[in-house]
Amino acid sequence: MNTGDIKQLENFYSIFLEIENSVSQISYKYISVDEFKKLTPIEWHYKYWYENIQKFHICGLTSILRLKKWYEAVESAYKSQNYYGFCAALRGGIEACADSFYSLNGCVVTIAENFSLIKLALEKVPLDIDKFSISQELEDSLIHYSYARKLTNSEKVKCDNSHNAEQVRTYLNSLKNEKIIELYAELCQVTHPSAYSLTPFFINISENEQCYHSLDIDKKLMDKILLNYVNPIINTIEVTLGPALCSLKIVNLLFDSIDNHLRTDENLLIILSEYKFWQILEEKINKI
Repeated sequence: MNTGDIKQLENFYSIFLEIENSVSQISYKYISVDEFKKLTPIEWHYKYWYENIQKFHICGLTSILRLKKWYEAVESAYKSQNYYGFCAALRGGIEACADSFYSLNGCVVTIAENFSLIKLALEKVPLDIDKFSISQELEDSLIHYSYARKLTNSEKVKCDNSHNAEQVRTYLNSLKNEKIIELYAELCQVTHPSAYSLTPFFINISENEQCYHSLDIDKKLMDKILLNYVNPIINTIEVTLGPALCSLKIVNLLFDSIDNHLRTDENLLIILSEYKFWQILEEKINKI
C-alpha cells in the first residue's frame, strides 16, 4: 500500500473512533401492536415514524461500530502476522459492509424523499388521514438489518419474510463491485479449508513437486492481498460509511432539540459537506 492508502484507512478509523466515543447509553423503546391500536391518528402517525427512525438510527450507528470492530480485527491479525486471522477478519468485514449497504443505502434515500412529511409526523402536526405517510419497504429493510437470520422451519411459519436472511451473494451483489466479490471468493478459499489454506506451508516447485517449508510468509501473503485489492477495500468502506453517516445527519435534522438522545455531535458530521451522496440527499430533503 502507498502512503495515501494508509492515510485513507487511518482517516476511516478516526471517524469510527469519534463516533463510538460520542455515544454512551441509548435506550430504544417500542410499543406493542395492541397499544398501537389504542392511539389517536396523530399519536399513531408520530409513533409509527418515531419507531422507524429509531431503527434507522440503530442501522446507521451499528454499521459504523461493527465496521470498527472488523477493522480492528484485520489490523490485529496483520500486526501479529496471522494470515488465517487476517483473511477471516477481512472476509467478515466485507460481509458486514455488504449487509449494511444492502439495507441502509435505500433507507437514506426513502427517508430523504419523505423528509417533510416525516418531520410533520414527529412534530405531531395535525394532518388529514390521506396525507399520512407510511413505507412498508422501509419498514422491511430496517427490520431485515436488525433481525434477519437463517430461520428455522418453525420460525418461517411465524415470521415475516423480512426476518429471513438472504444469501451472502445477494448482499455482495448490492455493492456492484466485481473486485470485492473476487476478493471475497479468494478469502473464502482460505477460511473454508481448500488448497489455498495450505499456501503458508508449501511451495510449488513444479507441476509434479511441492515442498513443505518452515518460512514465515504470512506477512507476504497479506501484503499481496492488500497490494491487489486495497482500492476496492477502500471503496467498500466508503460506500458503507457514507450512508451510515448520512443516516445520523438525517436523524439530527429530524430532531431539532439538541437534547434528543438520538442526535449525534454535528462536528463529527461536517465531513459530509464534501460528500456527493449527501449533497444529493440534501436536495431531496430540501425539495418542497
